[in-house]
Amino acid sequence: MAALMFSMERGEAPGATRIARHMLALIAAAAKSRAPSAIETKPRADAASPAGEAPSGGPLSPRELQVLQLVSQGWTNRRIAQALSRSGNTIDTQIKSIYRKLDVNSRTRAVRKAMELGLLSWDAGRAQ
Repeated sequence: MAALMFSMERGEAPGATRIARHMLALIAAAAKSRAPSAIETKPRADAASPAGEAPSGGPLSPRELQVLQLVSQGWTNRRIAQALSRSGNTIDTQIKSIYRKLDVNSRTRAVRKAMELGLLSWDAGRAQ
């Protein structure tokens, strides 16, 4: 109990060290169980990406493509979440995943890169 009190006085979360150790052990176990071939399948930077595949993070999922389409139409994360019946946190996570996979850091760059890769087209999301 005293260790918990000292931990809280230092501003640490209760049990943070124990939880961190547990998480690291889980990550290490998962890394050991991965097949070597799965690690070696990272695409080369100079290799052409097939349609639907992002340059550095693998293919965008159908849901990520749907979210990106709505982003390209200027929709906010909140509006996208409501339209897709998802939480705002889920949409935030999907957009971060899109950024990572496309190797960009903004909505505008994500849309532009997706258009350059042929993942989005200008006319696909326009209102008639």
